Amino acid sequence: MFRCDKAYYQAVEVTTGNRLFYHVVDDDRIAMKIMKEINQQKLLGEINFFPLNRLIARPRREVNDPEARLLIDGMEYESIYGVVFRHIFGNVAVVRSMLAGNRLAKREGFDCVTFEGDQMSRRGEMTGGFLDVKRSRLELYSAVQQMHARKVEFEEALEKAVHASNDKASNVEKLRMEVDTLEREVLYLKDKHRAASEKKRYLSHQLQQSTKNKEPKVGQCLYLKNRIREMEATKESLQRQLGTPLLSQLSDEEKNMLDQLQEDIKGKKVRLDSVSRSRAELESTKLRLENQLTTNLHRKRESLQSKIHDISVDEKRNHLQSEMAELKSVNNRLSEIITRLSELEEHLGEFEVSDEKLTRELEDCQEQQKDLEAQVADFSKQVDLICTKQSAMQTKREEITKKIRELGSLPMDSKNYESYSLKQLDKKLGEALEQLKKYENVNKKALDQFVQASGQKEDLAKRMDEHRANQKAISDLLTVLDQRKYEAIQLTFKQVSKNFHTVFEKLVPGGYGSLVMRVSHDEDSQPSQDQSDLHQIETFTGVGIRVSFTGTSETREMQQLSGGQKSLVALALIFAIQKCDPAPFYLFDEIDAALDAQHRKAVADMIHELSENAQFITTTFRPELLDSAEKYYGVRFRNKVSHIDIVSKEQAFDFVEDDQTHG
Repeated sequence: MFRCDKAYYQAVEVTTGNRLFYHVVDDDRIAMKIMKEINQQKLLGEINFFPLNRLIARPRREVNDPEARLLIDGMEYESIYGVVFRHIFGNVAVVRSMLAGNRLAKREGFDCVTFEGDQMSRRGEMTGGFLDVKRSRLELYSAVQQMHARKVEFEEALEKAVHASNDKASNVEKLRMEVDTLEREVLYLKDKHRAASEKKRYLSHQLQQSTKNKEPKVGQCLYLKNRIREMEATKESLQRQLGTPLLSQLSDEEKNMLDQLQEDIKGKKVRLDSVSRSRAELESTKLRLENQLTTNLHRKRESLQSKIHDISVDEKRNHLQSEMAELKSVNNRLSEIITRLSELEEHLGEFEVSDEKLTRELEDCQEQQKDLEAQVADFSKQVDLICTKQSAMQTKREEITKKIRELGSLPMDSKNYESYSLKQLDKKLGEALEQLKKYENVNKKALDQFVQASGQKEDLAKRMDEHRANQKAISDLLTVLDQRKYEAIQLTFKQVSKNFHTVFEKLVPGGYGSLVMRVSHDEDSQPSQDQSDLHQIETFTGVGIRVSFTGTSETREMQQLSGGQKSLVALALIFAIQKCDPAPFYLFDEIDAALDAQHRKAVADMIHELSENAQFITTTFRPELLDSAEKYYGVRFRNKVSHIDIVSKEQAFDFVEDDQTHG
C-alpha cells in the first residue's frame, strides 16, 4: 500500500507496531463478512481491519524544526488510503536525535521517533533500545514481493521460451520432412541425371566417331567430284574435236593458248599447295580444339552443372543445421531458466518458511506486547501518583533547604545537643537569643566565611603539591624520551651511514661516500655538560652527503654534482635506508634515465642482489635492467587507451632497442 526509503523502515515499524499488516477495507460490513467467512472455515490466527468509513483522520500540522519532519511526508501511497496513513502517522515526526525529539515533543506535542527506532511520546514516555535490523519485517516483505515478481517474470519468460521452443521444434520437423522429400527427389534426379549423362556421353562419343569418319569421306567425295568434273571437261573437249579436221601441228594461236594455260596451271598448283597446307593446319587445329572440348570442357560443364544442382541441397542442409543449432540454444536457455526457476522456488520456500516463523514470533511478541501494554497502563497510573507526591515533596524539600541556608553553618558543638528534647532545645534557643541581642553590630557570617576560606586554602595547597609532583614526573619522562630519541637517531644514522658507504662502493667501484650529521652552533650561549647531554638532540639540523667518484681524498656535496651523479647518490641513499627497514616490494619509475651504461649495470646488479628478500617493479627504456629481470610487461598506447601485456625477454629487448633507435 505504501513505499518509503529504507532509512525509514525502523521508524515505520516501531510506529505501526502490530498495525503494520492490518487489512484495509471500505467499510465495517466488508470486515464482518470476511470475519464470518473465516469463522465458517474455522481458520486459526488473528486478523485486524482498518474500515475506511470508521477512521477519523487527524488534521495535518507542520513541523517547525530543522532537525525533524513528518513521517508521513517520507511515504508514498494512493490518495484513497490517505485517511489510514493520517490516522496512524498524522501526529508522528521523525527526528535526527533523541534530544531533538524531546524538544519537539514538549514544545509542539508531536510523537517523535528516530531513524534507529527510539520513540519519544508527547506524554513524556520514552521507548527504545536495540533493534535487530536484519529481521526487519518491511525488508522481508519487500524481498518476498520482489521474489514473487521475479518468479512471475521467469514464469512468463519460461512460457515464452516453451512456446518458442515448440514453434522451433515444429519448424524443425517441417524442415526435416521437407529435407527428406528433397533428398529423395535429389537422389531420383541424380540417378536420372547420371543416366542422361551416360547416354549423352555415349552419343557424344558416337558423334565424335562419326565426325572423324566424315572428314576423310568428305575429302574423298570432293576429290571424286573434281575428277568427274575433269573427266566431263575432257569428254566435252574430245567431243568437240570429233568434228574438226586432224592437223599434224598446233596453230600459233593454240600454242599461245597452251603456253598460257600451262602458266595458269602452274599458278593454280602453287595456290592449291598453299590452300592444302592451310587446310591441313586448320583441320589439325580443329581436331585439337574438338579434342579439348570433348575431353575437358564438356566434362567440366557437366561437373559444374552437378555442383549447381547440389548447391540448393547444401543450402537447405545448412539452413537445417542453423535451425538445429538455434533449437539447441533455445533448449539450453530453457534448461537454464528452469534451473533458475527451481532455485527461486527454493529461495521462495525458504522465505515463506522464514515468513511463517517470523509470523509466529510476531504473534508471540504481540501477546507479550499486550501484556506489557497492560502493565504499562498500570504503571502509568502509579507514575502519575508518584509524580504528584514527588512534586509535593520536592517543594517541601526546597523550603527546608532554604531555611537551612538561612541558619548558616552549624557550630562545632552541635553534636552535644543531639540528645536534647524539643522543650530543652527551645529553652536553650531562647537563652541564646537573649545573649545575641547584646551583639547586634557583629558580622554573623564572619565565622562561616573564615571556615570556607580555610577549606579552600587547604584544597589549593593539596592541588599545588599534586601539580608539582606531576610536573616532576613529566620532566623526568621528557628527559628519558629525549635520551631514547637521541639514541634511536644515532643508531639509525650509524646503520644508514654504514649501508650507504657499502652500497655506494658497489654502485661506484673505486668511489667513496659517507653521511654527515649536521648540527647547529650557538655562539652566544655555552651550555653546561649536563645540559649538552640532555639537549644534544636539539642541535641536529639535518644530514649531509659527501661523495667522491674518483676515489681521491677530495669529496663533494650534492649541489656540486651533475644530474646523473645526483640520481646515483639518491639511489644509494634509498637502498641504504631500505636495508635498515626493508619493505615487501618496491616500485621504481625510470630510475636509470639519467645514468650511463656502466652505472645502469651497477644499479641492475644491486636490484638483483636485493630481490632475494623483496620484489622490485621497475619501468625502463634501457636494456641493462632487463638482463636480471624475471618477468616482463609491455605497455602500448592504442586509440588513446593504454594496454599492458606479458611479453618475452626477446620482445622486451626488441621493444627497448626499437625505442632507442627511433628515440
